[in-house]
Amino acid sequence: MDERRFLEMRKQIDENNEDVRDFLDNMDQWRLDMERKNAQLRSETKKQDDLPHIRNVLHKKKKKRSNPTTVSTELKATNSCRIKSDDYKSWDSFDVDKALDAIDEREEKGASGESETDEEWEDERRIKLADMEKEQGNESKYEEAIEHYTSAIRLSPENPLFYSNRALALCKLERFASAEADCSTALKIDPNLVKALYR
Repeated sequence: MDERRFLEMRKQIDENNEDVRDFLDNMDQWRLDMERKNAQLRSETKKQDDLPHIRNVLHKKKKKRSNPTTVSTELKATNSCRIKSDDYKSWDSFDVDKALDAIDEREEKGASGESETDEEWEDERRIKLADMEKEQGNESKYEEAIEHYTSAIRLSPENPLFYSNRALALCKLERFASAEADCSTALKIDPNLVKALYR
C-alpha cells in the first residue's frame, strides 16, 4: 500500500471517529434534555392531580345548579367514608349494594333537572349552528348567502338579524317582495331593529 493511500484511509478513520463522537455527544445532550422535560412534566402533573376530571358538559351544568352547601356536605361525607386501597379489613366490611343504592338515589334526585339541562344544551347548540350559518352567509355571494340565512332561520326563527340579512341579499338580487316580507318579519320580532327599517 502506498503512503498516500494510507494517509487518506487514516484521515477517513479520524473523520468517522469524530462523527461518532459528535453523534454520541448529541445523544447524551438529548437524553439530558428529555430527563429534564420528564421531571418538569411530572411536577406539573402533581399540581394538576388536585383537579377533578371532566366527565361531560351536562353533568357540569347540573353541579352549577345545585346548592353549594349541599355539595360541600356531600364532599365531606364521601371523604369521611372513603376507604383507603390498602385497608383490607374495611374493604371486607364494605357493603357494595348499599353504596350502589346511594348512587342510584343521587341520580334519581338529579334526573328531574336533567331534561331541562338537555333542552338548554340543545338550544345553545342550535343557536351556535344558526350563528355559524349566518357567518357563512356574510362571507358568501348573494345566492349562497340566501341559502345560509334560510338555514339559520330554520335553526333559530326568533333571531331578527337572520331575516334582515336575508332581506339585504334579496334586495341585491332585486327580489323586493321577498325582501320586504323578511324585513316585516324582522320588525315583528324586534320593532327597534334599525337594519330592517332601512332595508
